[in-house]
Amino acid sequence: MCLILMFFTTPAVMALYKPARTPAPYLNRKLEGTTGKKDQLRILACVHGTRSIPALVNFVEACRGVSKKRSLKLFVMHLIELSDRTSSIMTLSRAQKDDGRKHPEDNLLVAFKAYGQISKVPVRLLTAVSELSNMHYDVCNTAAERRATIILLPFNFYQKEDGTMEHVNSGLRTFNHRVMNHAPCSIGILVDRGVWGSETLSESTTSRKVAVFFFGGPDDREALTFGRRLVEHPNISLQVFRFMPNQGQLQNHVVSIVDTDDIKLDEESLSSVKVFMGNKVKDSAQDMSYKEKHYGSPTEAVLAIAKSHDFSLILIGKGHTTLVVPASMERQLESSELGVVGEALANASIEMKSSILVIQQHKTINDSDTSPKDISNKNAM
Repeated sequence: MCLILMFFTTPAVMALYKPARTPAPYLNRKLEGTTGKKDQLRILACVHGTRSIPALVNFVEACRGVSKKRSLKLFVMHLIELSDRTSSIMTLSRAQKDDGRKHPEDNLLVAFKAYGQISKVPVRLLTAVSELSNMHYDVCNTAAERRATIILLPFNFYQKEDGTMEHVNSGLRTFNHRVMNHAPCSIGILVDRGVWGSETLSESTTSRKVAVFFFGGPDDREALTFGRRLVEHPNISLQVFRFMPNQGQLQNHVVSIVDTDDIKLDEESLSSVKVFMGNKVKDSAQDMSYKEKHYGSPTEAVLAIAKSHDFSLILIGKGHTTLVVPASMERQLESSELGVVGEALANASIEMKSSILVIQQHKTINDSDTSPKDISNKNAM
């Protein structure tokens, strides 16, 4: 009897039992080196409120371009700080759902869902409710679980229509620092000055001017790679500025020790854009220009160019391996999540309307390539 029972049950169990599939490897942790048509760009966009939605939607639209051959997936994470007021809202939300009513907070995610349906971009909506001191765990763990290529974070202030700056939450700077220290992929921090998200980007809208400020190093190469992705959109033109220190600009200045391999990678990254030296060269696929600038003060040099051009967006790396700065600014290199040049652009006068995206490339080392569990354990130590 047992043999007969085993004879019938064994095939049935084998047919019904589906062993867990091996998770896909997490390979594309940065933009540089993942520009092939088969490489999927996976963006984790974090939002605290509705203010940053237009700018983030334009980023995704620009990355989508017009070619369906470039794979793109968007994860939108609504970050809600846990407080007594939040707990009351959550209690009210549960009661409204029991009554069949929709909570107003859902409207933020509905905007991205509608965009995904219209643009045919796969969008996954997520919500994280936690204390601000622990919120970076949620972001980093989610990025690892979703195999994100880049995380987009909003800065702690934005520029209103009258030109004044409105601070959202001073604690967001500490939060951004923590995410940058523990993220399993590249990071982009958006300083929204309004122009980039003022009008929805599409094939029929006015052309947008985007600039990449390149000093050298992995972060600047990541910014350049992102710029090359954006310029695939027909209504985006890209201008790449390479900054080099003036001769004799070394006294009383801090000069980074540059690895020869890093210099080689910089030249390889720039080789594809140097053909656009001088005036814009426009072909059927790209609208780009490339210029080289010498500087005495890096911050004064970038501000002069930023204020004299009507850029909608400026891309720049957080760190720069070939940056020459006064010794008095050395501490600022490490203390700011935007870097010296990014801070100068973010704190520029209201004359400059360009939004800024400061990018930090993921460092591919054993200590940083952690799983979600590793991230939590490291911070607990």
